[in-house]
Amino acid sequence: RTIMLPSVQEMQPLPPFAEGGLGTTLATIGGPPFAALIAVLLAAPGWRRDGRWPAGLALAAALVTALVATFAARRFALDLATPAAVGGAGMVGLLLAAAWPRNEAVRALLAGGLLFSLLGLPFLSLLGPSPAAQVAQVQTRLHDAGCDGTAMARWLDLVRPMVRPGQPLPILMASNIFLGPEIAWRAPYHTVAGPYHRGGAGIADTRAVFDATDPDVARTVLHRRGVSLLLICVAVPDRAVPPGSLAALIRDGQPPAWLHPVPLPEALAGFRLFIPQ
Repeated sequence: RTIMLPSVQEMQPLPPFAEGGLGTTLATIGGPPFAALIAVLLAAPGWRRDGRWPAGLALAAALVTALVATFAARRFALDLATPAAVGGAGMVGLLLAAAWPRNEAVRALLAGGLLFSLLGLPFLSLLGPSPAAQVAQVQTRLHDAGCDGTAMARWLDLVRPMVRPGQPLPILMASNIFLGPEIAWRAPYHTVAGPYHRGGAGIADTRAVFDATDPDVARTVLHRRGVSLLLICVAVPDRAVPPGSLAALIRDGQPPAWLHPVPLPEALAGFRLFIPQ
């Protein structure tokens, strides 16, 4: 949870409880939930009079619960869709059946305007930076810092340190588990961990190595895993580095003597690559 969830977009809260602006919220939930809340409040007296309050209570409970859950984690927008659609449609119906304005054509125009306004609200998010642009910014930052994962995977494929003809493919452990799949795909290496639910043991061992305050503990895990290469980005750490940990020692240029550095090109200067002995 500590490693993966901060990088899973759908598990993040919505603004104002997280980074981002109003556009992010509108793109995720749109306008119907808020119209649905107003519709429920307006319809509540009628439900009480005609005995339909149980249905109204069920709709209100589903709407409020899903709305709160969606602000806590964006994935619950899927559960919000049904009560929001029902309530939002009810708001349009209330407008059509309202006593004012008296002219039916005017009420129809207002109801149509409300409907298309609710459906069009998410498009306001296009005024802000797109997700693709945000990803590009992160990639540019990593590239400029010498921690481009794709470039590292291609260099590993070109140079192939520790790869021996006729021998099993070497195993690489990277501090950033998200580098594992690309390295395994582009270069002739097995990787200890990747961002997969079934790889919990590999993720735990990766954390145990880089967070170890006793280098011998880290060395024991590396030997158990048969790790031939250890990779870490020190220029742009993917998470906080605990004081006194192996990751902190490497970052500060004080790795233990049993870690032998592998020279890297200038373009990959943000990385540190070691052969553990």
